Amino acid sequence: KMLDLDGTFEYSNIENISRNEHLNLKPSIYPNPTHSSAIQFQNAEDYDAILIHDLMGKELYNGAVNGNLTLNHAPSGTYLVHFLKNGESHEVSKLILID
Repeated sequence: KMLDLDGTFEYSNIENISRNEHLNLKPSIYPNPTHSSAIQFQNAEDYDAILIHDLMGKELYNGAVNGNLTLNHAPSGTYLVHFLKNGESHEVSKLILID
């Protein structure tokens, strides 16, 4: 019930809410930075694939998201991780690999 200063009132619309609705959490990479070549992705279930490349554009990985990934023989450096839906990049995160 909304009450105005002049004493008139009006009922507001009732809206249903749910605590289980999708929270639109952004995907994250753990651990980051890392000494390991094994990384995990959190909140990435809504994405079809990931694309990882270095800052010069050299592709390191392009494939499915399945929770974790091992980057064998990846040199130390900074990488960009694109989370893809229908072939388009929707989120980008930075990944740092350390020797």
